[in-house]
Amino acid sequence: MSKKPKIVMALYTHRDTSAWSVGRQLLDAQVAAHPLLTPHYVSNNPDDCREPLTDEAMAERLWNAQHPVAGHGNDVVLLQNDFAWKRRKRIACLAYLCHGFVNLRGEVIPGRLNLRAAPHPEVDWLALFKQWCEICPPQLAMLHHFTPTELADRQLEAVYFHAGSLGSYDNPQFLNAAWAMYFGEGMAQHVDVPVLQAAGFLVESMPNGYLVRITPDLADVARDYAAFAERRAELKQHFPSGFFPMSDVPELGG
Repeated sequence: MSKKPKIVMALYTHRDTSAWSVGRQLLDAQVAAHPLLTPHYVSNNPDDCREPLTDEAMAERLWNAQHPVAGHGNDVVLLQNDFAWKRRKRIACLAYLCHGFVNLRGEVIPGRLNLRAAPHPEVDWLALFKQWCEICPPQLAMLHHFTPTELADRQLEAVYFHAGSLGSYDNPQFLNAAWAMYFGEGMAQHVDVPVLQAAGFLVESMPNGYLVRITPDLADVARDYAAFAERRAELKQHFPSGFFPMSDVPELGG
């Protein structure tokens, strides 16, 4: 069965996202990108996001919602719930943020932000991606347009990649090269800027790392997927073997 194309953004961040001001900035940036990205529903469960969004106070209440978890001994710790926002009509999209926290072993679990949307030519997805990266400086982040060709690949790693997975908290990684990738804290050292630029790839310096693009325009992925895949394979040659665990999908047409 053919899969519908989709835009996916994902990032891991160590920013404290607990304050509603962060949520307001993320939603404001999304609505500013295009009015048809205005969310209609919110929830603390990305898999069941259907509570009509009535006003900002309601969104703030859900953003601040917490749940108890067992701590050391008899301690109880309150963790902030996930927050999701959704639009069903054109332009259909679902986004959610999982707040970061410190686990019982003292390990810092990064916050995770994810958006999946129907492609739309009037949306500047790169501008929105950059804004979200400014609001939540990433450890790593990706923006990609998934075509039916890629979505036909059902390898386990491919399925995770299609969903915007960036690896586990203790081993963050790009499963495959996305059209745009943000190499932030702990990742920027992997970017050989002069070599990538000499090979024709676009590299921008960012506050805590680099933004790398495979081609100038996100629409290039769907416009000529075979040409994009060839450039992606070339880019991957400039990173250590195994840096991107996925093998490239066979060229079946875009």
